[in-house]
Amino acid sequence: MLTQEELEFKSTQTIYLPLFNQEESNKVLEQIKSLDYKDALVGDTYKSGFEFNNKLDIKQKGTRISKNSQLPYNPEYKWIYDKIVDVVSECNKNFFKHSVLEFQAFQILEYESGGRFDWHMDMGGAHPYTKRLISIVVFLSDKNDYEGGQLEFMPYLKKPLAMEQGSIVLFSSHKLHRVTPITKGIRRTLVAWVYSEVI
Repeated sequence: MLTQEELEFKSTQTIYLPLFNQEESNKVLEQIKSLDYKDALVGDTYKSGFEFNNKLDIKQKGTRISKNSQLPYNPEYKWIYDKIVDVVSECNKNFFKHSVLEFQAFQILEYESGGRFDWHMDMGGAHPYTKRLISIVVFLSDKNDYEGGQLEFMPYLKKPLAMEQGSIVLFSSHKLHRVTPITKGIRRTLVAWVYSEVI
């Protein structure tokens, strides 16, 4: 007999739960101030990009408007990596049930007013995107510090994610999702992906 949590996951392929408390979230926000942020790209440096993006016209200018920076794996940030990897591993054990979990460096995203990311999947037709299994988003900003920026899924969840500061959402990387336009303030998140092999 499946539990209610298992039934809900089977339907949505999405897990949402608390991760950092307010003090920890603010510590992360303070630590990431010194990172070097650049305009985020679709497909980044991989030449062939996402095959499915041709159908969704996601390569059109302005479909992704945000800045990102890699979160270094060093003693200063190790506690962040450790906490997230522990939670993701436990969720995988109970829900996703993948046999192999490989992580790349985490990223910090900043969405300012006008920022958004239209409908897309994190799993794509080009290496290394074909190897993505689980997508991870950690909400770092207090949701009172910005307006808009809702993380939405297709098909829609029964109710919108609360996106409380310090919460984490994990979902299957083939799941269509978007970030709606920011209308005020700055929305900061940590994002990462689990891969089926070392990238």
